[in-house]
Amino acid sequence: MCGIWGWWNRDGRPAPDDATIRSATEVMAVRGPDDFGTYRSESGLAMGFRRLSIIDLAGGHQPMGNASGTVWVTLNGEIYGFERLRERLIGLGHTFATRSDTEVIVAGYEQWGDDVVEHLCGMFAIAIWDERRRRLLLARDRLGIKPLYIFETPQTFGYASDPRALTPMPEARSEIDSEALALYLYYGYVPAPWSIHRGIRKLRPGERCVVEAGSTTTQRYWNLRFDPSHEPAAVHQKRFDQLFSDVVGEHLVSDVALGSFLSGGMDSTAVVQAASEASNDRLLTFNLAFADPEANESTWAKQAADVLQTDHHELAMPSDPADHIAETLSLFPEPFGDPAAVPNHALSRMIRSLCTVALSGDGGDEVFAGYSLRNVQAVGHLRSLPRGLRSLSASLPILGRFGELSLLDDTALYARGRARQSIEDVERLMHPDCQPRRAIEAHFALMRDELANARVPGSVNRALFLDQSFGVSDQMLPKVDVTSMAHSLEVRVPFLDHRVVEFAAQLPESMKQRGFGSKSTKKIIRRYLARRFPDSFIHRPKLGFSLPMRGDLMARIEAELISDTSQWRSQLPEAIRPDEAVNIARAGTMRPIAVWTLYALAQWNGQQPSSKGEALY
Repeated sequence: MCGIWGWWNRDGRPAPDDATIRSATEVMAVRGPDDFGTYRSESGLAMGFRRLSIIDLAGGHQPMGNASGTVWVTLNGEIYGFERLRERLIGLGHTFATRSDTEVIVAGYEQWGDDVVEHLCGMFAIAIWDERRRRLLLARDRLGIKPLYIFETPQTFGYASDPRALTPMPEARSEIDSEALALYLYYGYVPAPWSIHRGIRKLRPGERCVVEAGSTTTQRYWNLRFDPSHEPAAVHQKRFDQLFSDVVGEHLVSDVALGSFLSGGMDSTAVVQAASEASNDRLLTFNLAFADPEANESTWAKQAADVLQTDHHELAMPSDPADHIAETLSLFPEPFGDPAAVPNHALSRMIRSLCTVALSGDGGDEVFAGYSLRNVQAVGHLRSLPRGLRSLSASLPILGRFGELSLLDDTALYARGRARQSIEDVERLMHPDCQPRRAIEAHFALMRDELANARVPGSVNRALFLDQSFGVSDQMLPKVDVTSMAHSLEVRVPFLDHRVVEFAAQLPESMKQRGFGSKSTKKIIRRYLARRFPDSFIHRPKLGFSLPMRGDLMARIEAELISDTSQWRSQLPEAIRPDEAVNIARAGTMRPIAVWTLYALAQWNGQQPSSKGEALY
């Protein structure tokens, strides 16, 4: 895992010098503490790189060029199975000077041009500079595991793994984007392509961007297609078992110490099961024990570690993690309102003391339907009724909630489930000239268009498509990336390998979720675990991995929000109306997660270089 950076003065000015590159990329030093590299072109482009050494420790220096110095590459991430691709390229006449996965991209670009990204399996954000053509190619992996931010004017173009590496450049200094702020208040995160920094945007998952002196073109190179195959369950299970074993095996390739998260849940246990079976070494595993019994899965983690014979380590989460909260929320390049970031950050710190790479079960729920989608399923059945009957059902006590939800389309239903608060409350919280509804509806339209183009069959699959296309890359993956990179820890997520995602998209819904209870979820993963674990382990209720949104901690945070002397309320951006926040909270209609969302925003904004809390750069 690393940090990549680039700046192109397209108007003929010289490229930024090495001192400027070093200064701009300093914020990414934790992403790459082992090495620093630069390349400067006479065409006005500069590339910077901060390296965390994982593969070919001695030979993987970047930016990496070809023999003629006409192609230069920087890679943040890992290319899985790169050895096979390397052998294929050797057969096509290419030679290699290193064992690095980055050099495969160099040769692959020489062979296939922009289509090289379609030959790559992995998590990556890539920049390729073609000196002869004066042309820059950027690409982000299919699921958006690795971030990539972009800044552009007619005269300049910049990119970076962290937007704070762009804001030191004079042209990129910006203020908070009001549209992004509205989206944050609604979701608790800023979805792509928006960024909280005005003038900076995110490249979306599965996109590549071609930049030339007078133009910039962005296009998708991968689209997820759901086309369920109705073969016998045993056939699907056999294919999954083999594919998952192969994918996890590729994720184990590392020249440094490697371990795995093991919460005791289904997904992390499945990853550890596959890793243990693929490795001759005893795997290091780690879990976090919560004081709250409703969030604590440490007993199950220990059972999994015993069955799979891992070298297991446990960290106790403090019952009052106030110090961890402030530290965690200040790490993010944008405000981030998922409380699960706090325990993830604490556990990442512990893992890094023994490992540089860790596997994670993140993504299993979103790919194989790990959350009970009974709302989606019930609404799917009700939609078979005429709209008039659905409207009538909304007035029936037994069906009222589902009847109301059945009047929403799939996108609105999905957004309702992820929302921290209503659009109306977001409008109350922001100054009227910010027009927050327009931004939220623009994001709805983006999701609606992609869902329509994908033509996904089945209500459960449509919810999963939206999660995999939006929620995963916008919420879950930034949590993993930022909290692990704060400790120079590379986290790999086998469930989000695009081959696993594409396989899941071919499964019938019944192999993912069937019925309405929590035990009806992730059928194929439960059957995979059944080879090693008893029913009592496999069919227990699901627990989350997060801070509980109740108890003394949240009571203190909410009390300070409505206090006349609130310190954190004063740190909210100027676009927020703190008096309205107090009114909503005192009325008792603000959910605890919405209070947390405001608190996280205040904590983040208070760390920005501003005298008024406006976070101007």
